[in-house]
Parts: sequence; structure tokens; C-alpha cells
Amino acid sequence: MNTNLTGPDGSQAFNSGVLGSPLIRDQYRSRHHGHAPSVRWNDVFFAVHAFVISSLTLLQSLVYQVRTLSSTKPTPFAKTILCNETNPILG
Repeated sequence: MNTNLTGPDGSQAFNSGVLGSPLIRDQYRSRHHGHAPSVRWNDVFFAVHAFVISSLTLLQSLVYQVRTLSSTKPTPFAKTILCNETNPILG
């Protein structure tokens, strides 16, 4: 299981900084030929939402761990789908 918590966290920090600090907005304008940053409040809320959902997914995977690997064998149907999907790729 792979969850990315650093991406939404970094995005939230950047977006909050740009929206909340006039100094950061002025520095952005000076470095980007006078263009204003295109960050809006929905960008901050999206990043916070992504961080919360990713955190809950990670927590859920830690709480509901698989007991043994032998109990998670793929079904014949899953094997068929997997073989059909990987055959064109492999060759």
C-alpha cells in the first residue's frame, strides 16, 4: 500500500502561503514578470481534503491489516483478468 502524504501536505503549505502572505505574492509577481499567482481557496481546500483522505486511507490500512498472505490468493477470475491485461504488454 502506498499513500502519498507529502504531496498534498506540500501543496497545502505552498497554497496557504501564497494566499495568506502579501510578501509571498509580491515575490511571486517579481519572479514571474508581473503575473499574479493563480492559486485560489479551492486549491487549499483540495490539498487539505487530499491530505485528510490519504491519512484516513493509511490509518485504515494499518487497522485492517491482512492476517496472512495465504488468505489473499487471487481468484481464478482475477487471474484471468491479470493474464489478459499483461499478455499484450509482455509480448
